[in-house]
Amino acid sequence: MPKHIVSSETPLFSGSLPPQNALRRSLSARLLTAILLWAGGLLLFVSMTVVATWRLEERAGAIRQAGRLNDQVHRLTMAAVQNPGAPLPVQQVADTLKGLNSRQHAVCCTWWDEPASRQLEQVRRDTEAFLQTAAKPDTAALLEQAERLHTGIDTYARLLEEQNTRSIGWLRSGRIGLMLLILLSAAVSFRLLRQVVLRPLGTLYQAMNQITHGRLGTRIAGPNSGDEFEAVADGFNRMADNLQEMYAHLEDKVAEKTAALSRQKSEWEMLYYVTSYLHKQSFSSEVEQAFLERMLRLSHSGGGGIFWQAEKGFAAACAIGLPDGLAERLPHTHTAEQEEEAGNMVWMQGEEGDLVALVPIYALGGFQGWLALSKPTVPLLSAQNAGLMRLLCTQLGIARENAAMTLLKQQNAVLEERSRIARSLHDSLAQSLSFINMRFQMLSKNKLLPDDKSVRDNIEMIRDGIQYCYEDVRELLDHFRAKPQYGNFAETVRSVIERSRKQAGIPVVLHISGGDCLLNSEQQTQALFILQEALSNIRKHADAQQAEVLLENGDGFTIIVRDDGQGFDPENHAEAEPGQHIGLSVMHERAEKIGAEISIRSQPGSGTEVRLHIPGDFS
Repeated sequence: MPKHIVSSETPLFSGSLPPQNALRRSLSARLLTAILLWAGGLLLFVSMTVVATWRLEERAGAIRQAGRLNDQVHRLTMAAVQNPGAPLPVQQVADTLKGLNSRQHAVCCTWWDEPASRQLEQVRRDTEAFLQTAAKPDTAALLEQAERLHTGIDTYARLLEEQNTRSIGWLRSGRIGLMLLILLSAAVSFRLLRQVVLRPLGTLYQAMNQITHGRLGTRIAGPNSGDEFEAVADGFNRMADNLQEMYAHLEDKVAEKTAALSRQKSEWEMLYYVTSYLHKQSFSSEVEQAFLERMLRLSHSGGGGIFWQAEKGFAAACAIGLPDGLAERLPHTHTAEQEEEAGNMVWMQGEEGDLVALVPIYALGGFQGWLALSKPTVPLLSAQNAGLMRLLCTQLGIARENAAMTLLKQQNAVLEERSRIARSLHDSLAQSLSFINMRFQMLSKNKLLPDDKSVRDNIEMIRDGIQYCYEDVRELLDHFRAKPQYGNFAETVRSVIERSRKQAGIPVVLHISGGDCLLNSEQQTQALFILQEALSNIRKHADAQQAEVLLENGDGFTIIVRDDGQGFDPENHAEAEPGQHIGLSVMHERAEKIGAEISIRSQPGSGTEVRLHIPGDFS
């Protein structure tokens, strides 16, 4: 391509071809009509020759049968004259006449074959009369009938030969017509090809050469033929117009393309930065806050927030400058119809009449929540920016989902390890205790033991110690086997209370206030262990008649465990020797792991209250 011809990715032809009904005399229609006419004429002439040849064959067969009939009549006559009274071959004559009659419909099928048809009928009557006369001993009459029959058969054969001569003439005319048709179709095809194909192609080729040599003002005059070449000429002219305009504004096009590439580069950099940040950092509220700030700068919005889908409505992960109560008015799901009705984004009205743009957050698990942007600027309305925002929000959803999957794997690993430890305890310590208990029962029933009060007291103490140790191991196994139902903390608490009620025989009442709680998995795990330890202390030490558990979800999340047992003195607990009250120390350690506060209030004879408070908003 010469250097002065500009090549670009911009389409050179932006118009559309004329509609199909505008091609009044299309080239394809004319070619199809010519082909159909030529094929019809060829089929007509070939059919004529086939019919004429077929009738020639049928008449030739009829002429042969007429000659055979003539010979048979002659032999029968000679036999009757030479040997009067001898049997005559009458059946041969009748069979030949029958075969001749069977060809009548093939031989005499047109109006000009009527004389031959009448003559054949006369031959049939004469033959029947001849056969009747042959049965009589009248030789003169037989000779007269034979002469008349010979004359009729000869006349019939002559008429068939005349018809054959006429058919041969038709056959010759058909072949001449076929040759004329071939010559005519060749002449018409050459003229049609030259007029409607070669000449327009030559014009188009010359115009292309002019454009190639830099004459961008070259145009093709409309042929007004109404066929496809008129559409091609119109498209070529529009392509030349676009090419001339593009060449005239080449600098503007280059600047526009450079700006588009710059925007695309900045979008890719933004996508790379955000994606790298989300997947390198451990997903937390700080990551969500940083992502929201980046989105606010990108959209030039006055405020925004990230809302995750919860069991009931949406939970605000972080928000900046958004009106209160927005989470309750968010759409419950995202559909394509919402964007079709509102444009490239999903919009909703703020309390003060301000527009709030909603960007859906998706992940592999489907719809996750919304990114809300208050008072966004006009560039956010474009489809390009809206697509970038949705893509970035999808990366946020995937990062959150990946973090949840990673945490779930860790939790499963912890649960598997706890199950393994529980199996080990069951296989070792629990079985050993069972063996010791069995041997002790045998020892206590031994009659060789002295019947002494101190011995009996020691035996009872050992029996109680073994039983307490066995119950402690069984409770430890239950704790290890307990599997928290993450996301449904209340159900897990109910199962723990039910298991404690069956073990201790103490009624435990559960009270829940403030709705569902949204503790994370680590908070749920530690809170569950603290609850189990508190219920275990009630069973072991409180000597209580009843207990109650309160779950309060308000200013933070609080778990309260109360009993009406004997209580204890917290001051004496503080002065206890090392190794005593280990359960209370473990409860404090677990509370510190999740940043919670735990307090224990008790007095001798007035029961005990354990209060665990986890600060934060878990509604």
